[in-house]
Amino acid sequence: MSTTIKEKSSKKEDKKQTWSKSYERNGVREEISVEQVENGFVISKRKWGEDLNSSSSNKWIDKNEQYISSINPLEGEDINEDFEELIKKFR
Repeated sequence: MSTTIKEKSSKKEDKKQTWSKSYERNGVREEISVEQVENGFVISKRKWGEDLNSSSSNKWIDKNEQYISSINPLEGEDINEDFEELIKKFR
């Protein structure tokens, strides 16, 4: 199990930023990434990997969802906050 938070900006003159938080359990990785755009944020939720808990052999998962928001759910995010609670905000 691992949790990662990243924050980066590509160029000093480019004020757009990206944030991401990821979590891995039983071979499946979930990630939320946020990209700042002109009038808000694009939030991407991705889940992928081989589900080792699946009853069928080699159950691969690859799901992608995108949302638009006026607020950044990862800004000021505490690395110890429960990832499951963060994911529930987008279900």
